[in-house]
Amino acid sequence: MFEPTKPALPRLRRPADAPGETGTTLGALRSSRKTVLLPAAELGGKGVVLIVDDEDSVARMLWHLLGSEGFTPEIASDGLAALERVRRAPKVDLVLLDIMMPGVDGFAVLRSLKADRATSSIPVLMVSARTDYLAERASKANGAVGLLSKPFAAADLLAHIERAVVRPSWANLLLEGIAQ
Repeated sequence: MFEPTKPALPRLRRPADAPGETGTTLGALRSSRKTVLLPAAELGGKGVVLIVDDEDSVARMLWHLLGSEGFTPEIASDGLAALERVRRAPKVDLVLLDIMMPGVDGFAVLRSLKADRATSSIPVLMVSARTDYLAERASKANGAVGLLSKPFAAADLLAHIERAVVRPSWANLLLEGIAQ
């Protein structure tokens, strides 16, 4: 008798300089307050997207969605972990940043990223259940490329990401080609 098998959950990879074993399962997201790297597209890919959200279910859903679209998603479970990750290795093409998080909120993280010369050019898309006019205005005033309200459709998220990451990279390639 044939029994369908469940697909295996993706394995987590800790940063090379972090103590502990590699190959931790997704359950580590809940217990760890450190940055957890979750590479989905080791080669090629559309870019690295850092997901900053304290809600494990939201972070995992975004990781799966972005990984299936060819991005390399990484997860930081809070604002401090996100800042640590970006400052340690600033090769991030986009930050998806929740506004309401314990400790350091999304606006403080956004201000810190935009104030630092090394990270100020990284596009930041705010993703939050808080979508009032003031949140949208504060997001734009502090340098975010937009604010997407939870819950959202996957197509809306991907369209925002394309506007922030994919199209600018093509424009840069075209400008570099013209300059040569």
